[in-house]
Amino acid sequence: MLIFFLCCTPSKTPDSSRVESKIDIEQFFLSVGNESNDQKRYDEISGILDELPEDDFKEEVVDFLSIYEQWAYGRERYWAPGDQDSAGEGGYLGGFFLMRVLPNQGENSYPPIPNEDSLLYPLWADIRGRMLIWSAIENNFLTEQFFEEGRARLLEAKEAYPNNKNLQMYLGEAIPWESEILENAPDWVQHQHTSITHLMDILEFWIEYRQASDGQFGGGWGDDVEMWRWWTPLFLGYIHNDIDVAQRKLSDGIFDLPRLENGYTSILTDVEHSSEDSADSISPMILRFPSESVWQNRASRIGDLASTIWMAENNRGHLHFTSTYFTSQEVDVSQNHACDTPYHTRALQPAFLTWAQGDDTHQEVLTAWLDGWIAISEREENGKPTGIPPAAIDFPSGEVRGNPWWNPGCHYSDRTFAFPRALSFLTEAMVLAYHKTGEERYINWLDSMAQHRRAWIEEGRPNGEEGDLNWARSQIRKALHNGLRKHWMLTQSDEYNDLILSEGDRYDRYRLTGEDEGWIELLENTAKALSWNQAAYTTEVRFTDRVVKFHSAYWNKFTEAPLPTIDSELLYNMITGDLGSPGYIPLPHFRWDFHPRIVRVHVTTNQSAELYAVSDSDVTGSVRVLQQETGHFTLTCSEQIIQEGNFSDGVLALTLPSQDLCTLQLED
Repeated sequence: MLIFFLCCTPSKTPDSSRVESKIDIEQFFLSVGNESNDQKRYDEISGILDELPEDDFKEEVVDFLSIYEQWAYGRERYWAPGDQDSAGEGGYLGGFFLMRVLPNQGENSYPPIPNEDSLLYPLWADIRGRMLIWSAIENNFLTEQFFEEGRARLLEAKEAYPNNKNLQMYLGEAIPWESEILENAPDWVQHQHTSITHLMDILEFWIEYRQASDGQFGGGWGDDVEMWRWWTPLFLGYIHNDIDVAQRKLSDGIFDLPRLENGYTSILTDVEHSSEDSADSISPMILRFPSESVWQNRASRIGDLASTIWMAENNRGHLHFTSTYFTSQEVDVSQNHACDTPYHTRALQPAFLTWAQGDDTHQEVLTAWLDGWIAISEREENGKPTGIPPAAIDFPSGEVRGNPWWNPGCHYSDRTFAFPRALSFLTEAMVLAYHKTGEERYINWLDSMAQHRRAWIEEGRPNGEEGDLNWARSQIRKALHNGLRKHWMLTQSDEYNDLILSEGDRYDRYRLTGEDEGWIELLENTAKALSWNQAAYTTEVRFTDRVVKFHSAYWNKFTEAPLPTIDSELLYNMITGDLGSPGYIPLPHFRWDFHPRIVRVHVTTNQSAELYAVSDSDVTGSVRVLQQETGHFTLTCSEQIIQEGNFSDGVLALTLPSQDLCTLQLED
C-alpha cells in the first residue's frame, strides 16, 4: 500500500512533500502496529527508512530498530555459538534486555523512550510492555510493579493498534487455537489428540524456529536443558526422529561447553541451578537411550564427584554434601552455604537413574548419603519433629540447620531450600534404595511420614503453627504421595492405598482401582490449556524455562476466565503406563513407534493399552514393551481379535484400523 502511494502521488515542492510524507507515515505506522509478526513488522519499518526525512524522528526509528532487531531476529542475527555469561537466561531471546528492564525507569527506560507524541511511541510501549512482563515471569521479582507498568504500556499500544492479536492476548482476550474434531471418538481420545498435537506444534516450532546448530534454544543453556520436562510425553512416549535429534543436539551441545569438561558445571552457583546443566542433559538421554555408553559414563562421573569432592563425613559420622554451592572442581566452604538439602538429590539424579537401570557402581555412596538423611529424620532437634526430614543439615555439625528449621537459608533467598521444597526427589530416592537393596530402613523412613500423615488426617487435619508437628504433617502431602505411588508401582501392595487414594488425583485413583472416570476431566483441562493463545507457548516466549508458564505466572492473574495448567505428567503416564515422573524411578511399560500425531494411547495396566488411530486409513507401526521381553499379545478392535501372536526382544508389530478403538493385551 505504501509503495503504491509513493509511486502514484504527484510530485510536490519540498515543503509540501514533507507534509504528505508525514501523513502517509502516520498511516503506515498504524498499519504496521497491527501486525503481530515481529519479523514482518521489523522488515516493513526497515523498508521505509529511506523514505523518512533526515530528522529526529528518523534517528529515533533507527535507534529503536537496533533493539527491536534483537527481539525479532534473535537466532538469525544475534545467536552466537558456545557459552553465555550466565548459566541461564543468557540466550539470544531475552538475555539482551533482562537486566536492563525495570519498572518506572522514566527517562532511563529500556528501550530508550521516544517523545510521547511520536509515531514510534506506541511501538515502543508494545515492546517495553512485553519485556517487562516476561522479565517478571522469569525472575518472579517485584512482579506487581513489572506487571503494572507492563500492562499500562500494552494498553497504550493497544489504543493505537486495536487489531494486534498479541496485544489482545496479553490484555486478557483468549485467542482460539483450533484443533481437529474427531467424530465418534471417545472423549479421552479427543482430549489427548488436542493435547498431543498441540504439544507437537509447540515442540516443532521450537525445533524449527528457535534451536540453533549447536543445540541451544535461545533461553540460555541452563534454561534450555529444562525444556525436556514438558515434552516427556512425546520424547519418552513415542519414537520420533526429529525429537530424538533435537534432544541429542541439545544434550551434546551443552557438554561441548568448556564449563562441563569435567562432568559438572564449573560455574559456582547454588545446587538448584548448578545441577541443571548435567541432570537435565544426562537424564533424558539415559531414559531414552539407556545403552549408550557416553551417557552412562557421564552419569558415573556424577557419582565420582559426589564421593571425591562434594561429600564428606560430618561430626556425627554420616556422609553428606558439605555445601549448597559447588562445581566440578571446588566447594564453597563458607558457613552460609554449609548445608545439605533435599535439592542435592537433583545433583545426583543421573547416578540414581543408572542405579535404577542396574548399574550398582555408586550404590555405596548413594545409600550412605541416604542413611544420613534417615538418621537426622529420626531426631527431634532444633524444633523439628521426629520422623520428619529437615529442610537442611548443617555441615560439619550434622545438626538440623536453620533458625527456624523449616527455613534454613543456605542461599541468598529464604525460599530456595525452605521445607518441603524438593522433598519429592528424596522420597523417590528412598523408594529406589529400598527396592534395590531390600533394606527395610529406606521404606521405614517413608513409612514414618505416612504414619504422620495418617494421624493428621484422622485428627481432622489441624492447621498447627508454622514449624510444629501438625504444620509439618500438612506440608508433606506431595512428597509422600510421589514416593508412595512409585512404591505401589513396584510392589502392587495395597499397604498405602488409603493415602494414595485420598491424597492423589483422580487419575491415580483410576490406576489403582480402574473405577474413577473423573480423570478424563483432568485430561480435558490440559486440552483446554492447549486450545488458546498459541503464541504464549511459541513466538512470544522469551525464556525457555517458562515455555508453559505464561498463563499461570501472568495471564490468569488478570482474566476472569483463567486457563488450567498443562499436565505433561498425565500425558506421559497415559502413553507409557508409568505413574508419576520418570525422574528417579522410571517405570514406563510401552514406547510407541507410531507418529505422535496419528495414534492415541491409554495404557490402562502393566500389560494392556487402548489404542486409536486418528488417520483416514490403517496405520502400521510397532511397540517397544519395556518391562517384558517375551510373551503373547492380542489386538482387539470392535470386539474382534484382528491380530495376535508371540513377541520377543520386547518388540511387536501392529496394524491399527482407521478410527476404531482397539485394545492391546499382553500375556506372559
